[in-house]
Amino acid sequence: MSNSHISAKLRQQVAEQSRYRCCYCQSQQRFIGILLTVDRIIPESLGGATKGTL
Repeated sequence: MSNSHISAKLRQQVAEQSRYRCCYCQSQQRFIGILLTVDRIIPESLGGATKGTL
């Protein structure tokens, strides 16, 4: 599990970019009833980084 923090600004950018939809099933966040989880494309354990902008 990651110890790094994803900022609220970055989380908002990711949500807006995906139109508040799950990237796997395309369900909208408002229908799911929970906040979407932000995942990295490249895991930190394999050298992925958390950046402040997309």
